[in-house]
Amino acid sequence: MPIDLVANLHFNLDTFSHGLVLAQQFQNVDLMSNMQAGWTDFLHTGKAGALAIGVVVGYMVRGITS
Repeated sequence: MPIDLVANLHFNLDTFSHGLVLAQQFQNVDLMSNMQAGWTDFLHTGKAGALAIGVVVGYMVRGITS
């Protein structure tokens, strides 16, 4: 019984080592456009302001507690 398990495992690993891909989709990715859209979203949603306020408040709390 253990020999069958080892043979089955070897078969499965050998099958995947030859590049068998069952479900994968490729699409053209424009990295710079995605980064620009993410940065614009970061600014327009107010996350940049929240980050700045968090840094300032954190620095003030650090100054008070040390």
